[in-house]
Amino acid sequence: MAGAGKFLAGAGLGAGVTALIAALTSKPAQAAENLPDQEVRQALATVLTLLGNVQSQLNQIEIKLGVPPEALMTTEIQHLVFSQILLAGGVAGSAAKIYDDAPFAGMIKEVKIHWPDRCNGLVGIAVWHGTTQFLPKTGFLALNNAIVPYVINEPILDAEKVWVDMYNQDAVFPHQPTVTVRVEREVA
Repeated sequence: MAGAGKFLAGAGLGAGVTALIAALTSKPAQAAENLPDQEVRQALATVLTLLGNVQSQLNQIEIKLGVPPEALMTTEIQHLVFSQILLAGGVAGSAAKIYDDAPFAGMIKEVKIHWPDRCNGLVGIAVWHGTTQFLPKTGFLALNNAIVPYVINEPILDAEKVWVDMYNQDAVFPHQPTVTVRVEREVA
């Protein structure tokens, strides 16, 4: 590719870029023959060979799996993060409901909750989507100095409200728990 850089710099960047774009987007074999620099033609031939190898590998995947590569699914993942400083218990600001919209229809696959040190079981958390409480099914979870991942398999609708209900009953210290909700969907 050193020759390609020399070609692009020596012939003027606009002409070199135009020639390479033409070579890659139109009829690659014919366009490559019209490039003025032998090294650029060789570099382009190498790129086209590599692309052919990639296509060959994709074809092998199709043969082995019995499905075309474009039919293979991938997983899209989004994280919703909820965090709030809860004032010491018994005053305004010692409880909160924090809302966010689901980024797409899919599944809630994990909820990770962090209770900071000194919560001492006095900071409660419940996680909802729409009108359904799903972690825990009823009541609240309350721990101390813990980060706990909960494996979930809860369906969710596009733009459905996901929300966290939290409170602090500690009469002395404020606390800032954090809840991370992982939403996934399969995409082609």
